[in-house]
Amino acid sequence: MVESTAPFAGLFEAVDGPPGFWVEPRAGDGVALVQARRGQGPALIARVREDCGLAPADGPRCAFGPATVFVGTAPGAWLAVREAGGFAWAARLAGRLAGLAGVVDQSGGYGLLRLGGPAAGEVLAKGVSIDLHPKAFPVGAAAATVTAHVKILLWRRADGFELAVPRSSAGHVAHWLGAGAAGLGLEVRSTRPSVA
Repeated sequence: MVESTAPFAGLFEAVDGPPGFWVEPRAGDGVALVQARRGQGPALIARVREDCGLAPADGPRCAFGPATVFVGTAPGAWLAVREAGGFAWAARLAGRLAGLAGVVDQSGGYGLLRLGGPAAGEVLAKGVSIDLHPKAFPVGAAAATVTAHVKILLWRRADGFELAVPRSSAGHVAHWLGAGAAGLGLEVRSTRPSVA
């Protein structure tokens, strides 16, 4: 399968100002929805630990591995992201988790965006209705929420935040974030390897 253009490609323009906020549109990452089969949760966690170097958490938490993150979305359900995994990664994951979980490739369905800088929380707080203070939403916390009338999955990383956005809404979210960065400065970064 030929990989399509990254959903956020070309949607951000740098904004002059203090170094307060940066965005990094992700490209080439593998994305999959994973749902444990009934009674297979412990075996699934053991297999993911063996293959990805992490133990998925039940509930709205992230588990970070060397190149993979599992973001809890519901009991026994995760959004799994593999850096530079591309479209083929979900198929490989489905093979490894056969009989333990249902795996659906979402590499073409979601746009991923990393956000950081001292004003990242301030920009996000303009549009999400959750408390993003590090004590309330620490590294590894995750939430399904709405911003700019778009359902997103948001999680905190050591260097900021990451968003999973439906591909069809990438332009709308990019516009909203660009407007939210007015007066704060916006640096547009290119994709680079990093996990937690």
